Amino acid sequence: MESSQNSKILCGICNSIFAKGSYKWWRKWHHERRASKQAPGEVSTLPQHHVSYESLLDSVGRGCWICVQLEEKLHESDHEWLNARGFNALGYCLEDISQNEDYLQFILSISGSGKLLSVYINRLQPKSRLHRLLGGVAAQISTADEDIFELARCWLAQCHEGHFSCFRHSEVDWLPTRLLDVSKDLICLRNSSNDKLKGSYATLSHCWGNEEFWMLSKETMPKLLEGVPLATFSRTFQDAISTVRRLSIDYIWIDCFCILQGADAEARADWDFEASRMGQVYMNSFINIGASHASGPEYGLFSSTQSTIDMDSKVVAIVWDAIEDGEQTFSMSAHRQKLSDSFELLDQSPLMRRSWVLQESVLSPRMLSFNGSEVLWQCSEAVASANFPDIQKDLSAVYWAERFPFWSLVEPSDLLSAHVKQELHMRKTARVLPRNSKWIIRKRRCSLMQSYCQASLTFPDKDIFKALDGIGQRLAQLTNEKYYRGFSSKSFPQSLLWLPGPSSGQALPAPVHLARRSPPHRAPSWHWASFEGPIDFSTEMMLYQSSEWGDSSFSPLAYVFMSSDCEPFALSDATNLWPSLMCIGRLLILAHQRSYLKEETRNANMRDSFFILSSGTSVEARVDELFEADDSLDGFALLPLIFERWDTLELGYGDLNALLVRSTSRGTFRRVGVFSGEMRPFIEDIRQATARLIVLE
Repeated sequence: MESSQNSKILCGICNSIFAKGSYKWWRKWHHERRASKQAPGEVSTLPQHHVSYESLLDSVGRGCWICVQLEEKLHESDHEWLNARGFNALGYCLEDISQNEDYLQFILSISGSGKLLSVYINRLQPKSRLHRLLGGVAAQISTADEDIFELARCWLAQCHEGHFSCFRHSEVDWLPTRLLDVSKDLICLRNSSNDKLKGSYATLSHCWGNEEFWMLSKETMPKLLEGVPLATFSRTFQDAISTVRRLSIDYIWIDCFCILQGADAEARADWDFEASRMGQVYMNSFINIGASHASGPEYGLFSSTQSTIDMDSKVVAIVWDAIEDGEQTFSMSAHRQKLSDSFELLDQSPLMRRSWVLQESVLSPRMLSFNGSEVLWQCSEAVASANFPDIQKDLSAVYWAERFPFWSLVEPSDLLSAHVKQELHMRKTARVLPRNSKWIIRKRRCSLMQSYCQASLTFPDKDIFKALDGIGQRLAQLTNEKYYRGFSSKSFPQSLLWLPGPSSGQALPAPVHLARRSPPHRAPSWHWASFEGPIDFSTEMMLYQSSEWGDSSFSPLAYVFMSSDCEPFALSDATNLWPSLMCIGRLLILAHQRSYLKEETRNANMRDSFFILSSGTSVEARVDELFEADDSLDGFALLPLIFERWDTLELGYGDLNALLVRSTSRGTFRRVGVFSGEMRPFIEDIRQATARLIVLE
């Protein structure tokens, strides 16, 4: 029996693929092929699709969605073959590629002389936004609709009642200095200590944009304390207040209304104090609301989508009895639909291009993001969206955090167990457990730093380190390591091996430019902040990755510190030596040979320069920037930092990682590049060099 809904969008041949009982037939077919060890991909063994090009074109003319996609693929793949050699008969194969019972997914493959078309088929949850769009339930669907908020309340309840790690790091009864009270008609600014406030609060992550808007100042504070109507606020703030009200939350923290704005001394002092508490503000919020698609306060949170789905659409709906519960609605797409696709779009949104927002999203225990036509949920343990509304918990702590920078930072023990699950799931084999869960956190710090350097700051001189402080405080809690200006106390010296420019194969968002030298007053040459733009931390990350699973180990060849008591960072009674960095190590003096610009790549910042040691060993180092034409090209040295020992018993087998430095007239050194190469040619040079104190500026 053919579904009338399917008949409207499919030809008779394609409709028969989803005929009643077809799923059971396919399961039996696959079982027989596996039992007989036959390859299922041979066209001769498959049920027939179209046997002639004329038949296919006839179905295309009638508007069959599958045949339209197939005909496009035929022309893309081999138009000359189609005309010169005629048309080979096509076969089709349907496979269940579901990973769990709650998320049914199939793939329909149509083949000729090779695979021509893959169609992905997903069961649609009845409450999902995509189900409503494809089913034509409403003329217009808005992310402000009540069913969206019913979903959000459901996600929030499941998290609140069953996710221990989402509350583990919250401080009981902690509140920010100021909050907006949205429990009544008029929105009032409240002082949490003076007004003895109690209860949960939400936070908002948003883009400030380029347009001026009303905010908290000495002039507007009396009005806000008295209470103002909702219409007083810009559209994004109105929608955020409406959102927390519908989630039954009485208070919201919004930076521009809870921190005094202005250029006078009082406003600057208030900003300095509140900026130091920013990490706590987001870490202790009940939920963070993300205005992801809005590039300014005037755009709002919500958006509407028309539900008209025509034959040119990328996604259509069919009805099929693939499970015993009877007929259900499935989406059909020429591109695989995944929940991660929605988070890919979120990662590219205007909001995620702000450096401050990385901290806000990473520290919040849970976040509800409004990104155009999609609404997304994320917490420490689960993910969901309006199109994939069933909470997905499997592997989220590692899988999502490794793919997207804006994921919550969780306890090492939680991350370790999830990491092992991820390894077992991906590799299908048991491996030795990671020796230390802190390796995982350290890798996460590297990926966070990489994302942070790609994002933008309106006031980099003022905010370059402040916008990281909250993440640093959280990392210090998780690892028991001290943190200072983007480094942890246990990350020296390997964290000095950063490279200006994106990592290999890393796609850059459109607004991001290649790294360029920042103003000298911002940071010393050894610090990643001495460059603006993307920074590659993959060398440090790979050291952790290899050590984590025992594939190799690394040993420091120098001791680095920034405190008068020789500790990495200054304690209360010691002197902070910033911006200088002290290093007890060995220098290998170099003679410069030549330099040239490598062929144009994504890492166009990276230039190779050739040097030679006194022993005759040649060194190909990557310099941070080209030398001037009139440069004397002397004063260079290698500063060995790390020996990465390969998994072998032979002495000296491994890689040397070093800084390329250059002396200054003051007897100090500046970083000018990095070197990585096989260790054995340098063993004798390192042995003969004398350990000394080296000051990096």
